[in-house]
Amino acid sequence: MPGARRSIRWGDGVRGRGFVASSMLLAAWLVAGCAGDRQPPPEEPVDSPVPSEPVAIVIDGRFDDWDGAPAQTLVGSPDVAVVSIELDAHAVYLQLTLRAVTNVQGRTSPLLLAFDSDTDPATGQDAFGVAGVDLVVSLSYLAHDGEVRQGVAAWRPSADAPGRTSAPRDPMVPHDVGLWFEPRHSASTIELRLARGSGSMGDFADGGFVARVVSVSEAGEELARSSPFGRGADVVTPAAGPAEMAGRVSWPRVEAGRLERDAGTALRVIVWNVAGRLADEPDPARRVLAALDPDLVLLDEVTSGQDAEAVEAILPAGDPTRANWDIHVGTSGGRQRGIIAARGSVTPAASFDFVPYADEDGGAMPGRLPGPVVVRAGVPATGAHVEIGGRTVFAVVLDLVCCGNSADSPQDRVRSLESAAINRSVREALGDPGAVPVLVGGDFNLVGSSAPLRRMGEGLAGADGDLVEVYALQLDGASSATWAGPTTPFPPGQLDYLLHPAGSMRPVRAFVFETSDLVPAALASLGLRAEDSDDASDHRPLVVDFAWLP
Repeated sequence: MPGARRSIRWGDGVRGRGFVASSMLLAAWLVAGCAGDRQPPPEEPVDSPVPSEPVAIVIDGRFDDWDGAPAQTLVGSPDVAVVSIELDAHAVYLQLTLRAVTNVQGRTSPLLLAFDSDTDPATGQDAFGVAGVDLVVSLSYLAHDGEVRQGVAAWRPSADAPGRTSAPRDPMVPHDVGLWFEPRHSASTIELRLARGSGSMGDFADGGFVARVVSVSEAGEELARSSPFGRGADVVTPAAGPAEMAGRVSWPRVEAGRLERDAGTALRVIVWNVAGRLADEPDPARRVLAALDPDLVLLDEVTSGQDAEAVEAILPAGDPTRANWDIHVGTSGGRQRGIIAARGSVTPAASFDFVPYADEDGGAMPGRLPGPVVVRAGVPATGAHVEIGGRTVFAVVLDLVCCGNSADSPQDRVRSLESAAINRSVREALGDPGAVPVLVGGDFNLVGSSAPLRRMGEGLAGADGDLVEVYALQLDGASSATWAGPTTPFPPGQLDYLLHPAGSMRPVRAFVFETSDLVPAALASLGLRAEDSDDASDHRPLVVDFAWLP
């Protein structure tokens, strides 16, 4: 199958990566924008859970698995230059090569994909030069009130206004058609998939389709359409039927053994945005953490009312062969805090008692920035020395500001400021950045540019340079998504990351944990419920097993 081209994709790896004198100067600085995205170096393969039925394309924002895929050059589209197409029993996959770096869910004007998804001109509507359009997917979309919305929408076209969505025309969120895409930040190439056999509409049941890319104005007027592209019918039977969808594609499920530690594991780390739910719904998180059995836990977006005792109640029970839990609840971030818990000793760093917002020169900033961003009570970040198993690491958990789906948004500039402030706090805590290995994890909210991720790890690996990113997939092997909002206009995607020093720590196993990826017998043996991931948080735990390097 097409996935045979993939040489290392079923492994995991790493990739490199006061007040100001005048608010007018700050505004100018914010508007200046971020540097362009750099491509990461090749990843290094390591062990990982492998699904028994791999998919053709992994939605992870990396494109080596597209090598050799049929490509079609588009004529007439000012936005998309080339479309590549793949297919398996689960989904239709598209790789869009864009004519400019952009975030497709944060456009100021919608970009439409119009599909005749059953190659039957007698169904659907004739629209955009395609006979029988069954499905329109809008990357950013024009809502019924005439405003352009961020995110993604899908709908059946109507005869009078095929390029506009509104409630009477049955708009659907991405989950309804199994739409996922990466990367979430601005890029010149994206990959997306649409579920087959969803039973909702235009379900690509035989694999064949005809489509066009359509550019429209902020008012919904068609500006340009591409030449048609598509593929013929295929005999591969869709893997999911209407009863199995429930808003999520039924990908291959895995056994409980996929959660086991690699034999060379010295330290299991979990990074998890608990979305403020611990106070109201602690039981799902307790079951998840018990099944994963970590040594070091980095929790972000914990409400300020949660204390160490409340956190200890959700951690796995005592083990006479291992150290007891030591817990530090951060103080920077106002109502939103980070927590570091370890089976060892946790010594908080004074430089993280309060992490100030500051400009690039370290000068303090006004309480409100230009645009919609309000500076919180310190950057939500917590740092501490963690001694575990006779070794010491410096651990940081963070939660960068959300939203702002473009590289020039105020929110993205604030994310870069937050990254720089955290980087400075690490340097202040360590003196010599290479003195001990540094782990930085949390919700980076990379929906603008990837600059905050690069800036975070700069120089923190000592002589080895920058920290690098752990590469991890969900247990079903289909994507790197760590967040899902089934009722929102935003598809599942990767928002959470863990950075580490490649010269002193090696990830031997890494995965994103989702309870619905497990077969029923695995759930039962681990004391889990299929809905635990959804109930615990809209983010998924990132689980990494590390081995020490000499």
